[in-house]
Amino acid sequence: MNINYRIISVDNEQHSIVVRYSTDVATEDYLAYRDAEGNITGSRGDFNINIWTWPAPTGQALQDLIEDNAPVEWLGLIEKSMTGEIPATSLDGAKAVKGTQFKRDAVALVAARNARRAGI
Repeated sequence: MNINYRIISVDNEQHSIVVRYSTDVATEDYLAYRDAEGNITGSRGDFNINIWTWPAPTGQALQDLIEDNAPVEWLGLIEKSMTGEIPATSLDGAKAVKGTQFKRDAVALVAARNARRAGI
């Protein structure tokens, strides 16, 4: 699977970029949102990336940031769904809590996230 990407917008005030990701199978055209005239207005492959460092990365560091944030697993899932390798995913767990407001201390949240990433 090849990952295709390009920066489609830059927001200096929010210190963020929007990157449009696609693959050779889950193409930009397939993932596109279109208006009544058929013009692409957005994409399911559009991902906002907040840039947490200052000064902002450039060159290879920027490429690394974009690639580190690539939704590789999601795009793989979309491709497998398109080819019939897997059925459409059920999100019943998310539907059950839709609209529920959650609140967690930031320090505890980061500690829990790091523990999950470390496999603890």
